[in-house]
Amino acid sequence: MTEMEELRLYVAELEEALKGAIWVRRTDVTILRKALPLSNYEARILLYLRQTDVPIYAVDIGNAIHSMDGDEKIVTRNLVTTLVMRIRKKLGADSILSRQGRENGYWISEPLRKKVTKILSDAKMGCG
Repeated sequence: MTEMEELRLYVAELEEALKGAIWVRRTDVTILRKALPLSNYEARILLYLRQTDVPIYAVDIGNAIHSMDGDEKIVTRNLVTTLVMRIRKKLGADSILSRQGRENGYWISEPLRKKVTKILSDAKMGCG
């Protein structure tokens, strides 16, 4: 197998492994924090939730925002719940929706999803 074939195989394996992964860029966190009164973790949560319309468990949100930028701080389910409460206080009670159960699932409201998308789009086009 040639080096190029090995590289193609490696890339294909990576693409398969990352299928369904949700990405949050550091620059998007910065853009969102400039536009909205959010902490770093609050912005990460909004950007993470913005990418899907299904509820995400608090533990999964914590794991995702913990791994961003190689952050060493553990983000627990209780911390995620607290951060969601802070986001709701800052942006409105209906900004983040939740499903109660064994573990809380959260998702972003459609109006807030559109607002965040517009903020990011405007900033990337040089309008914000």
